[in-house]
Amino acid sequence: MYGIICFGKVAILLMLNSLVQGRVEYSIVLSQANESHAWTIHSIKESGYVAATAEIGVGIEDVASWCSSSEDEIRCRWDSAEVRLLHQNEECMHVEWLSTDTSGNLQQFEDCFDLGEAHWFGGPEIKKQYWPFEKYNLTEVPYVTRQAENQGLADPYWVNSKGFYIFVDDGVPLFVDQNNHRDGSLCLIAKNIDPYPPSNSNLTLSYTMCTLGNARTAHEHAIKKYIGKPSGVPDERMFRHPIWSTWAKYKKDIDEDVVRELGDHIISNGFNNSQLEIDEMWEECFGSLVFNKTKFPDIRNLTDSLKEKGFRVTLWTPPFINLDCEPYHNEALEKGYFVKNTQGDTETTWWEGQGGILDFTNPDAVDWWVGRVRANQELSGVDSLKFDAGETSFMPQLPVLNASLDLNPSIFTTRYVETVSQFGSQIEVRSARRTNRLPIFLRMLDKDTNWGWDNGLKTLVTTLLVMNMAGYPFVLPDMIGGNGYGDSVPTKELFIRWLEANALMPALQFSFVPWDFDEELANALVVLSSTAEDGEIETVAISRKFTALHAEYSDVILDRAARAVQDGSPLNPPIWWVDPEDAIAQTVEDGAALCRAADQCREPRLRWLQTRLAGRSEQSCFTRHHVLRTINATHIVQKDK
Repeated sequence: MYGIICFGKVAILLMLNSLVQGRVEYSIVLSQANESHAWTIHSIKESGYVAATAEIGVGIEDVASWCSSSEDEIRCRWDSAEVRLLHQNEECMHVEWLSTDTSGNLQQFEDCFDLGEAHWFGGPEIKKQYWPFEKYNLTEVPYVTRQAENQGLADPYWVNSKGFYIFVDDGVPLFVDQNNHRDGSLCLIAKNIDPYPPSNSNLTLSYTMCTLGNARTAHEHAIKKYIGKPSGVPDERMFRHPIWSTWAKYKKDIDEDVVRELGDHIISNGFNNSQLEIDEMWEECFGSLVFNKTKFPDIRNLTDSLKEKGFRVTLWTPPFINLDCEPYHNEALEKGYFVKNTQGDTETTWWEGQGGILDFTNPDAVDWWVGRVRANQELSGVDSLKFDAGETSFMPQLPVLNASLDLNPSIFTTRYVETVSQFGSQIEVRSARRTNRLPIFLRMLDKDTNWGWDNGLKTLVTTLLVMNMAGYPFVLPDMIGGNGYGDSVPTKELFIRWLEANALMPALQFSFVPWDFDEELANALVVLSSTAEDGEIETVAISRKFTALHAEYSDVILDRAARAVQDGSPLNPPIWWVDPEDAIAQTVEDGAALCRAADQCREPRLRWLQTRLAGRSEQSCFTRHHVLRTINATHIVQKDK
């Protein structure tokens, strides 16, 4: 390391060298221009290649009153703030801004990273899920789990194609701004405003940035050092065979007869199952955890009957208790088991009305709720549970939790998912915050029934990629064909394309069913129609083909799941995982890899087919059996010879 530290309007120049076996692998160079108090950081590789450039301390209006440097650390102070840059290991630097202002004049910290010519990967789950990340225009988006924009996953981590990554610490009241404050920049902003506690006197922005050889080695390093890996593999049967849910097809119009009929049709049409899921509207009232006797007069008889036919039965379970759901709401209210806001109110709004949401940071509330869920499970004979919601936005705002202000509100999602994980590896959740160590499926938030980027089919692969890059390999894609909200119902073609795109993902989930499409227009575009035998419904035959394909590759999928537990590697990595230096692969938004063996992921060249479909423009299709590539969900499977 060498450095020059001066004060006033003169330059600051500092360099930290990373030495590996006596060689300079990369350098962090900090400089301060004469007319700006912000610092510019360049992460430079041995070859002189700039992996990333950042400007830190944006908005700092005065000159540091004191600075010092040592072999591994640089520290500077202002009247209202302090920054510490620590050279952590061979590849990384930790940056920490801390407010020392007691007057309240310092409102935020902001560090901005130049997106440059690199491609960026990571970020949160978003309704319009683009890939790579630099495509977004974001205006100070709060980095918490929230219903808005389908932000069910919010682990702050980004890696770029040049091998540079950023991992933000817990306890940062983080907002992300991109291509807004500054064109071509990703800005990390820390400020104690809604949805974070304004009463928090601590203001900090802290993160680690690392530089490695390429995106893959950088991501593997991040997994080992910061992201972590799952502790086990979820339920095997959920990987092999489809989940069948009542939700998209029936919505809330369900009862015992509907569930029995669905089960019988699954069997009569020749499909296998991992489980049959009774979704919303089975309770007496939302949060009662008691079956409606009119709809389900003998739930134990129903579950026993389904099990005799080869089904396991799962049950939709929310963390809410509605205001009109008595005596359960009143009991939880009196015992102080609901989340309260700063005014002491517990009422919150969710998609089924008003009520309270259980405080999963309160151990007594957790014990009470878990006991009630288990009691219903044992009484009904239900095998497992689908746990819905969990985003911080469902709490009454601004929430007061049994946790440090620094961790509020994101700790709510973490504690919720940790709580429900005790129900075993057959469950599913839809929200996540630093919970990738748990051996459970993370479901994509509800997809809409359309072809495009507005939460439709085009976002299926990109959401899969984002979840894998965040460290969540056990992805449960949402319902095949989308949820059919409003008046939208999937066409035959959309349903089949969706199934095709889903086929080599970790799991399949049906609700709209193949046998409902047999009377669709005869000239609809359909592939593999030759699989239908005389008298067979074409969509059923095609669907059986792809569920069989999924089952065939389930051993491969399970092998990759086991490897994820071993080393944290993505189950469905992006196409560039095969060749991280390939500029075209870095931009592929419609493909994900599935590797039969680790070495096959390293193959630098792939053969692509072009296929012209009737009435459609030319579209790309994948050829090698360990790679999935889709455009508008169209693909062909061709095994290596």
